[in-house]
Amino acid sequence: MRLSFVSPALLVALVSGCALSPGPEYAVYDPVESVNRRSYEFSEALDRGVLRPLAVGYRKVMPTFAEDAVENFFANLRSAESALSGFLQGAPKRGFRDTGRLFVNTTLGVGGLLDVATALGLEPQGEDLGQVLASWGYTRSRYLYVPVLGPTTVRDLPHLIVRASLPRLAMHENYNGWVGTVDLASTRAEVLIVTDVRDETSLDPYTFTREAFYQRRRDAVFNGEPPVEAGFDLLLEEFDEE
Repeated sequence: MRLSFVSPALLVALVSGCALSPGPEYAVYDPVESVNRRSYEFSEALDRGVLRPLAVGYRKVMPTFAEDAVENFFANLRSAESALSGFLQGAPKRGFRDTGRLFVNTTLGVGGLLDVATALGLEPQGEDLGQVLASWGYTRSRYLYVPVLGPTTVRDLPHLIVRASLPRLAMHENYNGWVGTVDLASTRAEVLIVTDVRDETSLDPYTFTREAFYQRRRDAVFNGEPPVEAGFDLLLEEFDEE
């Protein structure tokens, strides 16, 4: 599934949806769980029949250095979103770091096959459009499970679309079916261990996936340092007083 264009009207509609999502900030909100579960079940069936075997086969035939090169290449193309998102959040240092990474890896890194920027101290900032909207006040959003693309929220949907579309937009006619298949296999292979552990240990993989998604996105919004929950903060204060 590829979506290469998001109209301004759609973005406005997505952002305006925050007014319809009351409740605690960044909390799980899944009012259409029955629909999402059907989408999840469809995606899991497709994954078991096609995507996971593709990723397993890809990992078996690809040497580690080649697998790393492919991962670096597509990550470099997608880093343009992170650079732009840093500036849109009013964090120019993060924006310039990712811009520098994109330039260094595209030139010195042989088109992005090598991650030279990290070796030079330019760590990836990991920003995206979902974090931008959160920083603008869209802190509560409905959960969605999009077939093939996976878990998201209404707020994070633009990020999901842009992430899926950037390689095609950047490579133009050079992005063909073979390149898309390699991109898909590489992306799926990155999370093989995570999904295997989830399926083996979780009583309800759907709920596990949803809860993990919200926690991961909250951590991303706060750059890995989310505020302490109020209840836990009070507990710490009581402990300090004893």
